[in-house]
Amino acid sequence: MKKAKTDKNFLNMPEYPGGMTAMKEFIMQHLKFPEEASKNNIFGHVSVKLTINHKGEVILTEVLQGLGYGCDAEAKRVASLLKFHVDKNRGVKIRFFKTIHFNFHPPAQTIAAAQTTAPLQANDSTSSMELNYTITPAKPADKKPEKPVVATFSYTITRGN
Repeated sequence: MKKAKTDKNFLNMPEYPGGMTAMKEFIMQHLKFPEEASKNNIFGHVSVKLTINHKGEVILTEVLQGLGYGCDAEAKRVASLLKFHVDKNRGVKIRFFKTIHFNFHPPAQTIAAAQTTAPLQANDSTSSMELNYTITPAKPADKKPEKPVVATFSYTITRGN
């Protein structure tokens, strides 16, 4: 007599139908760049924690890391539209938690317009911008370094017409 195979995982986790690729496509189709963020030139990512019920429905959304300017509300709106597939879990109704990162970047037309209409300095056919970065390594938990090594980089970007 053969034994019935048991699942490798104790719980069956929710999955988006079609996998991560399909979920990314769904998010890209429904996510709209907020007008307020566009006006204020805000971009970055919003982390949203989802609570998924035993039916695969998103019942609660919570912003873990936000940008404001309408991006948080838009990420929560799109997250609430998601519908997951959940297999039965030994007859127990379980809530699942999942974190999704929504990337907000200005539309390509906005970037192109900003590049072509960048203000130039008076009586000069070029404009420049200087960026300074300082990189400090993280302190290891075990060792205490005597002197941290700090690297500083300076870049000058010049744009000419």
